[in-house]
Amino acid sequence: MIYVAGGTVHTLGPGSVIVETQQQSDTTYRLYDYGRPRPLHLERGIASIKEKVASGKVIRPAPVIINGGKSRQSSMISAPYFAVDLFELKEPHDFSTGDASSKTSVQILVAVDGCGVVEAGAVLQSPWPKAMPWSSQPRCMISRCVRSGRWSS
Repeated sequence: MIYVAGGTVHTLGPGSVIVETQQQSDTTYRLYDYGRPRPLHLERGIASIKEKVASGKVIRPAPVIINGGKSRQSSMISAPYFAVDLFELKEPHDFSTGDASSKTSVQILVAVDGCGVVEAGAVLQSPWPKAMPWSSQPRCMISRCVRSGRWSS
């Protein structure tokens, strides 16, 4: 895993699998675009580059045992506006949208290897007042499986 902090010049190569976890922003400044006919943003891009950032390869910390010893959790990235945790689940695990301080947040689950099922045991209300409930009955979703670096269903 490589963490790219905001303000870091970076590029993506062919065959990359990207999970872009970030604070809410849609700002991209292109400094070079490999001959594609898209506009470059040299002045604003260069102005936004930070000299000292926490970017780089993430060294995986020692995992913490959860769920009575069969599953493990590692805190990979803790940034001001988001966190990335790695879970190795060997049995069911309850996730929460709240933390110890009672703050709530969106939770995004990404299957890196293997398969899993995500179940909602109750009606989920959307945080937006005019939206419909996300489900009127408990539902489950079977995530896609990753094998040998390729997605399969």
